Amino acid sequence: GYDIRMPSATEFMGTLKTDASKKYVAHVAYMYQKAGNNSASQWAVAPGISIRPFSMLKLGVTASYEENQDELQYVATRSTYLDKKRYILGTIDQKTLSIIFRVDLNLTPEFSVQYYGSPFISKGSYSELKRVTAPDSKNYDERFEIYQNPLLYSGTYFLTDYDDVLPTVVSVGNPDFNFHQFRSNLVAKWEYRLGSYVYFVWSSDRTGSNSSSGASFRDSYGYLGDVFPNNIFLVKLSYWFSL
Repeated sequence: GYDIRMPSATEFMGTLKTDASKKYVAHVAYMYQKAGNNSASQWAVAPGISIRPFSMLKLGVTASYEENQDELQYVATRSTYLDKKRYILGTIDQKTLSIIFRVDLNLTPEFSVQYYGSPFISKGSYSELKRVTAPDSKNYDERFEIYQNPLLYSGTYFLTDYDDVLPTVVSVGNPDFNFHQFRSNLVAKWEYRLGSYVYFVWSSDRTGSNSSSGASFRDSYGYLGDVFPNNIFLVKLSYWFSL
């Protein structure tokens, strides 16, 4: 394996929230992180709001947006013709958007319905593919060497270096990605007698991925229409009795 010296990092985070006893409650969280040598940076913001229009109903939505840039993102490990290792890294530019919807409905003290739905999109594009050369060097720029003129053909990068006697060519699949997912859960709970319950659960999942890292968030969410859903239906009955 390899153990590349990682730059130090500085991180800030915080949260603001309004009075939780009110009908409308808003909150926002923020995070920022920056690594030394300008090797990486990350920031995220997550605003949200919950509303209780009347006592039996509560609605909530939280969004999260994050950007991540990292010059030392691991990509792959390859062996050369001399049985040496090439530890390949890349500069990643990643953007992630997620939204969480929640509904809590208490129709009666005995009957309640809860819903959770969350679309999630994460896109990442890579540049400056590089190999680890001197992972313990005190000089950051000497710890790796960027591949010059990488060739991308049919979804595969061909990378050439001259570290050994003869030119060395290794190949890696294009690491660009577009991960898209939608998960939801619906739970209905009925206390049909004291201490005894019936649960109805519907859980649905759509998860897909491709290499379209340049697609918009709207188009990325649209890809979910081509993904066959995984649905689970469950009925659970409990009966309480005393001896």
